[in-house]
Amino acid sequence: MKSERVKQIMSDLGQPDSRSLYDAIYQVANEAAQEALAPSILESNAMSIYTPPFRYHRGYIWDSQNNMVADRGDGIAESSMLRIRGWGRISYMQNAEMIQDEIGHIIARALNTYYGIKKV
Repeated sequence: MKSERVKQIMSDLGQPDSRSLYDAIYQVANEAAQEALAPSILESNAMSIYTPPFRYHRGYIWDSQNNMVADRGDGIAESSMLRIRGWGRISYMQNAEMIQDEIGHIIARALNTYYGIKKV
């Protein structure tokens, strides 16, 4: 798809000078970046379940509407950090399993970003 977009832009330019070529490459790269940053429908559905800001209190992560996002999972392995919650809230939704998994992926990406920023 991106290669088709490049061909279209190059065709529109005819015999481009270096500045026009640079602008065309920048335009395609910018479009690709915007596409990559746009949340998928699944990600949007998952993100709509909870409302920031989030807080941690006594083994639980809560959203601003007091919905439990995760807990330390009493009785689960000591090596576990948290258990993703929400099944009761989303079990009636279409693709509930996929939505809960996506929430887990979102949390994992947030942790990766945080750890990357903090250089832990």
